[in-house]
Amino acid sequence: MQTGKPLLEINHLHTAFRIKDDYYDAVDDVSFTLEKNEILAIVGESGSGKSTLATTIVGLHNKANTRISGEVVYQDLNLIDLKKHNFNKLYIGNYTINDIVEGKIIENYFLILF
Repeated sequence: MQTGKPLLEINHLHTAFRIKDDYYDAVDDVSFTLEKNEILAIVGESGSGKSTLATTIVGLHNKANTRISGEVVYQDLNLIDLKKHNFNKLYIGNYTINDIVEGKIIENYFLILF
């Protein structure tokens, strides 16, 4: 059993994409907590929102065509609220989010597979 703050908290996360004048949910009210040294597998059918969940967590959506609400809390910061230039400076272990997104990470700090 872990003590202290979780490594990552996802609280009531919603991601919707705009098509013409309407938004359509791809991730609808997802919540979970990930503790240090814990492994989490996201599984589901094709089109169920696994990749959208992962890309929302690491901030890869065009905010002009995407509506995101909820919280992605890492190091006491809600990543949903971070501006892009601050998000890219955020470190996970010895790596920036940018390093992870670009596939430069080789250690087991944080791994998202698409």
